[in-house]
Amino acid sequence: MPKTDSLKVYNTFVGGLVTEATPLTFPENATQSALNCIFDKKGDIRRRLGINYESSYSITNKNVAESVWQTQAVGCFQWDEVAGDGNRHFLVAQVGPTLYYFDINSQPVSGNLKSFTTDISSFAAPGITDVGTELVDISFGKGFLFVASKKIKPFYVTYNVSGDSITNTEIALEIRDFDGVEDTLGIDEEPTSLSTLHHYNLRNQGWVSPGGSVADPITTYHSSQSKYPGNNKQWWAAKNTSDDFDPAELTKIFFGNTRAPRGHYIIDPFNKDRDTVSGLSGIATETFTTRPQTTAFYAGRSWYGGPPESTISGHIYFSQIIEDESNIHRCYQEADPTSEEISDLIDTDGGVVVIPDAGNVLALRVTGESLLVFADNGLWEISGTGSSTFVPTDYSVSKVSSVGIVGKRTIVDVEGTPIWWSDRGIYSIGRNQVTDRIEAQSLTKQTIQTFYDSTIPSVSKVYAQGSYDSVTGRVTWGWNSGGNDTNYRFKFNRALVFDSNIGGFYPWSFGELASNAPYVFGIFTLPSIGNVKETDTVIQASDGQTVVRASDGETVVADVEVLRGGSTTTGFIVAEPGTNESEITFAQLNDDSFVDWKAKDGTGVNFTSSFETGYLLEGNVTNRRQAPHIFVYTKRTETGYVASGDSHVLQNPSSCYMQARWDFADNSNSSKFGRRQQVYRILKDYDKTPTSLDFNSGFPVTITRNKVRGSGKALHLFFDSEDGKDFDIFGWAVHYSDNAGM
Repeated sequence: MPKTDSLKVYNTFVGGLVTEATPLTFPENATQSALNCIFDKKGDIRRRLGINYESSYSITNKNVAESVWQTQAVGCFQWDEVAGDGNRHFLVAQVGPTLYYFDINSQPVSGNLKSFTTDISSFAAPGITDVGTELVDISFGKGFLFVASKKIKPFYVTYNVSGDSITNTEIALEIRDFDGVEDTLGIDEEPTSLSTLHHYNLRNQGWVSPGGSVADPITTYHSSQSKYPGNNKQWWAAKNTSDDFDPAELTKIFFGNTRAPRGHYIIDPFNKDRDTVSGLSGIATETFTTRPQTTAFYAGRSWYGGPPESTISGHIYFSQIIEDESNIHRCYQEADPTSEEISDLIDTDGGVVVIPDAGNVLALRVTGESLLVFADNGLWEISGTGSSTFVPTDYSVSKVSSVGIVGKRTIVDVEGTPIWWSDRGIYSIGRNQVTDRIEAQSLTKQTIQTFYDSTIPSVSKVYAQGSYDSVTGRVTWGWNSGGNDTNYRFKFNRALVFDSNIGGFYPWSFGELASNAPYVFGIFTLPSIGNVKETDTVIQASDGQTVVRASDGETVVADVEVLRGGSTTTGFIVAEPGTNESEITFAQLNDDSFVDWKAKDGTGVNFTSSFETGYLLEGNVTNRRQAPHIFVYTKRTETGYVASGDSHVLQNPSSCYMQARWDFADNSNSSKFGRRQQVYRILKDYDKTPTSLDFNSGFPVTITRNKVRGSGKALHLFFDSEDGKDFDIFGWAVHYSDNAGM
């Protein structure tokens, strides 16, 4: 049968992993499987480096029992603008009930543990004894760190620069009592007897003596009318020309059935002790066990939301504009709303935003000029009207989406755009092209939805944590593959990466040692500018040039701190296990021998990097074809020679294997798997006894021609790594030979 030949080049893989395509619709710039690779925005695919302790690391000797890591909450949070300094950054690590602080302005971070800690048990909500089982939430602004959890009273942390110390202060939230109590009376009903509940409501709507010689207006009204005023009246509306209260005049005013303004009293929203504030007795104190579980700093104010109590779950508390510590707790308007003279709400006031439809509010996050309220049943936006930011005198609340959130630590801010995990997939915020309103948009529906639904356990989605690197444009989420066992909820042995430059996802799997294996429990981003500890040659100060040498002639070196800028680095906070307890240290993707956790035992554990292409159909699924030769284009990674016994080996070597698979086969039982073969070969032989340790073959790109056997109606390729070696693949070209007929 006659044949036709063709050549197809595949050279961009910016689609990342895709699980939402059929074999006949698979995009050629994506892969159907991938592990431990990086899909670069330039289009190449390369191995990730091994995860290992940071350079010059130290172990933080806190001797935390292993049981704590299994039963308590552990995680990390970034505190920027510490003490109002935009160049000062702390990492706050929670291990159970204790917060540890690390200065991340210089590296290694593990050597920068602060001497102070915070015991969150001292802020336990009434009746709560297990505060350490709940991960806190933090926000920062005006130099303060605000801390919240449903099991603790909110508090803020102040850093003292000169003394290198902190102060922890409870935030005793206060609101005006706009609700009052249920006194079972109609709004305009005027009873002949005064119950304690109605008495309180009248006082709370301003029926209090202004002082001096002025009599109690409630008593005055009853003496005149033989009944008590209703909940619709304000007494000062009936002052006579002598500025005295005249009940007879009050009866001439039609108030209708509109409730009079309330809020004279200021109360604790979680312990509404109305007897104490009013001086009355017999009113039941309204108490709540839990406290706000999330916090934010927005529009110059501290915000608190999400107490998981049915009657107040949708209440979002915001402070007055924070000028100093005195008004951090004041979630109320300064002027008495029941006052005759000054009752106005002003732009600097605090208050409460009520979202009745919100379920369990898990997170508050700022985006642009808005505050987003993430609940388990949806997403809401709080913003100013028009182009202005939020002020209590002019704001709007709108529902953005019914797509909720499963874990508050999954929210990552990507250049002002939040991305979060929900039970439906991974979502982001975009603008509707018709209405110009923000809306939730799925990032996984057309990409990795099947992977997200079937591979990541439900518990892992709740406790996953993400971090964004602004230089690379990548989001990295850590999660655990151990199923729905909550003992593993904070042990991250997997990672999912989203590259915002390409809009693609790809997964990683961290290797695990046979015993006492370290594990990640938090992910963060190092500042783009900071000090790095390096070893450098000592130079004489007299001339700034002469190298200092020891008596034996050896060059003298010293550890120095060097300012580095221009890039950020994703960091990992790590539990370093011993026999019965664990310590804390830090890690990065920095091991170019391509093993994980080498610093732990000197050997580490190998990991495999691999990916599988989509189905290379070339628009024809009826003809049987062959691919006699496949050309593979890779980056040369070798940079020099390293002595090995009496010879030398190449430094930073690469290796990559390829296997052709035909006719949509997914198992070797199909007999459609080809031979696994090496496709990285340096085109120029290297000298094993070089005169120079530099290596340059003259070819930055290696090109290999590889014979492929087999045939079928569809072809896909599987690439994988060799232990200890790199690969960086630019693409490949397939020489097809097709039968001319069906």
